[in-house]
Amino acid sequence: MKVYISFDYEGIGGVAFWKETEGDPRWNNIATKQLKAFIDGIFSKNPDAEIVISDSHAYGESIIWEYLEKVKLIRGWPRVFYMVEGLDESFTDLVLFGYHSPIGQEGMIDHSYSSSSIYSVKMNGEYLDEARINSYFAFELNVPLSFIYGDKQAVTGSPGFPEIDYCISKEAISRFCGLMRPEKELLDELYLKGQNLGKNKKIVKPKAKADGKVYPLFIEMEFTDTVRAKLASILPEVKLVSPRKIEFECENVAIFYRLLNAITIICAAAKTVR
Repeated sequence: MKVYISFDYEGIGGVAFWKETEGDPRWNNIATKQLKAFIDGIFSKNPDAEIVISDSHAYGESIIWEYLEKVKLIRGWPRVFYMVEGLDESFTDLVLFGYHSPIGQEGMIDHSYSSSSIYSVKMNGEYLDEARINSYFAFELNVPLSFIYGDKQAVTGSPGFPEIDYCISKEAISRFCGLMRPEKELLDELYLKGQNLGKNKKIVKPKAKADGKVYPLFIEMEFTDTVRAKLASILPEVKLVSPRKIEFECENVAIFYRLLNAITIICAAAKTVR
C-alpha cells in the first residue's frame, strides 16, 4: 500500500473561520491530531504502508511535522502541481483530507481553488471543486480515490463523492457556522477509516463533452472581478469571452493544473492594482 494524502484545512473538524487556518498554533495542532488519527489507523492494519502527505493549504505550513512518524511530508511553496505535487503512478490510494465544497454550494468556507481570484471553474461543462480537480489529475495516473474527509456538503452534496469511502467532519449552517461533531467521536471514526482504507475506492474520470469525448478538455473560468480575468487572458490560447470569464482548451489535466496554478499566481498581482 502506497498512500498519497492531500491535506487541506477548511474541511477539518472544528474549523469555522479563515483566521483559524492562517498559522494559528492551536488549530494546526487540532488539524494534525485528526490527520494522525487517520494515519495511525492505516499503520495499525498495514504497518509497512508507505505514506506521503502533501500539506496543501496556502503555502504548505500547517501540519506539525514532528507529530507524525513513518511518513514523508511535502511542505512549502512554490510547486508545479500544488495539492498533488509528487503524485505518480506508483501510488495505490489517493486521500483527500480536510476538503471543502466549491463556491455557492452552501458548504463551510466554500471557495474554488483561489478564494481571492476565482469564482468558479468548469471542465467540459461540469463545475469543479478542488476534490474533483485533484482526483481527475489522479485519474490520468491510474490512481484511485480511496477516501475523502470534509464537511457534509463537500462529501455528499453537489458535486460530492458519496460513492467513495468518506468521513464527515461537520455540517454547514452557513459559510462560517457549522454543527461540529465531538472531537473524540471524530478521531475514533478517522482511526477506523484509516484501518479500512482501500476497501471502497474508485477511479474518478472527467466528464465527457456533448460529443462524447473527454479530450481536449474545455475549461471555463469565472473570476471575482474584471481585473483578474484580464490578467489571466495574458496567457497564450486563453480567450477573454466576457469581462469576468475566460475559456481555453487543454490536452490533459496535468496541463490544466499548470495553467490553473499560473493563473492563480498571475491574478495575485491584482492586489497591487488600486
